[in-house]
Formats: sequence, structure tokens, C-alpha cells
Amino acid sequence: MHPQIPPPCILPQRLVPSLTLPPFRYVPGLYTHPSRSVGQHLGIDKHLVTPQKNWKDDTAWLYGLDLFNFRFYWESHEVWEEPWKMLPNDDPYRIFLQGMIKASASILKRHMGHHRPADLLWASAQDLLDTDAEVFRGVVVDDLVGKVKRFHHSGEWPVLSIQLS
Repeated sequence: MHPQIPPPCILPQRLVPSLTLPPFRYVPGLYTHPSRSVGQHLGIDKHLVTPQKNWKDDTAWLYGLDLFNFRFYWESHEVWEEPWKMLPNDDPYRIFLQGMIKASASILKRHMGHHRPADLLWASAQDLLDTDAEVFRGVVVDDLVGKVKRFHHSGEWPVLSIQLS
């Protein structure tokens, strides 16, 4: 049995409720790496996901947002990594995905007490998340940046604001 980080006080709406959340939040050095059973751990085979132009049909994107909002930061990175690899280098979605991956990693590093790597990852993430769009693939960008900044300063866990319309 793995200890759990308590869920947020107000649980966010699940975007892909058909996919289960992992049985535990993987934190390097604290738990055994789920490498042999990553697909089972994640509830999705990350190698079967492909990026979709319509973000509302993009299971990997949406499931990654669910994972992020429920504090599964390593897991969100794992899910987002496959579509990130498939997209062209100059694709705005790829760039934003890389920013989300680094934001997740920065939160995880800060949680682990690795402040310098967390700061470096967050600085890089902010550059990648810098977009002219107020909302990118449903994510309210300024809110995302503000909440992750707040986490780095005060430890308040971020929950993303998602606009489904």
C-alpha cells in the first residue's frame, strides 16, 4: 500500500472519467518505479495515444490534465511525452506540451525538496508556456502560470482552470 498525497479540497471535474487514476502517485526515490507496469499504472497504454487536432478528442491531452489536477505529476509527464514526440518541432501544441511537461516536473522536483532543479525547470516551462492565447487547448494560460508560480512560493497545489467551451 502506498501513501497518498491528500486530494485538493475541491475536486476538479474529470475530463476523461472512463480512464482510472493510477493507484498511487509515483515520486522518485520514495516509491518503486512502475517501469514494468507503466501502462497498468497509468490506466492507459501511452504508446497507443496520438495527438489530435481537436483537443476535446485528444485523450492523451485530457487525461494528462486529469493527472496534473489530481497531483499525478510524473504520470502526466509520461502520458504527454508520447504525443510530444510525434509532433513537429515548431508545432504550437508540441511547444505547449513541453511547457506542461516541464511544469509538472518542476512541481514534482519542488515536492521532493530539489529546489534548484525545480526553479530551472519552471523557468524553462514559463518560456514554453508563453503564448498569445488566453486559453490554449482548454487551459487558461495565465491561471496556469499563476498557480504554478504560487505553488513554488507557497506550496499551494495547483488545479488548472479548464474552459470546455
